[in-house]
Amino acid sequence: MAVIDIASDELEAVRIREGASFLGDFWIRTNPFVIDANNDIYMTALGDPFGGEDNSGLNGEGRLSKVLRIKSGETDFDPAYEWDIANELGQPSVMRSLFIASDGSAYTCLLTEDLRTPELFSQPSYRFFQLDLANQTGNEVQGLPLTAGFGTATLLEFDNRVLFPIVNADLGFNGYYFKDLGTQEEGEQFRLTAGGRPRSFVVLD
Repeated sequence: MAVIDIASDELEAVRIREGASFLGDFWIRTNPFVIDANNDIYMTALGDPFGGEDNSGLNGEGRLSKVLRIKSGETDFDPAYEWDIANELGQPSVMRSLFIASDGSAYTCLLTEDLRTPELFSQPSYRFFQLDLANQTGNEVQGLPLTAGFGTATLLEFDNRVLFPIVNADLGFNGYYFKDLGTQEEGEQFRLTAGGRPRSFVVLD
């Protein structure tokens, strides 16, 4: 990880975290960084998306997606914090995206079964989880179907709702579900009737 002084545009340091690979992910379709109310930065480390020592993708061993933290005012990883998502939540641990809503709740998307490629990219086998980043706990978001979420896990908030991109050909659904931050209700936000998978969108005033 490069630490850059943006006032001078100079490289300040290069940080390495042993045992964490693909810091910040390596696809631009997801958001791998979030800043919480304490101004702490949380970052994903994707690990090996294919799994196994020989990269065969036949099992979840070796995937090892993690969440790391940089405390407010610091420029290096917090040595006391490293969350191995697989061990805590019992998933094969391919982690897609991080998001913190306006009420402080955090979310991610995790693979739910061991898959080889290309099914890893195309099958509806990912599920959204709500996380407590500080205490390293989480539970699945109820009411949302599985999604083919490897490249479509970018979440956003609109009108006090967290919006989740869902692609599930088995259910004939391609669009967004929501979770209302006030009522905690979940349901369909809208469906796409043409085009490919949803990535994200921007609300214009």
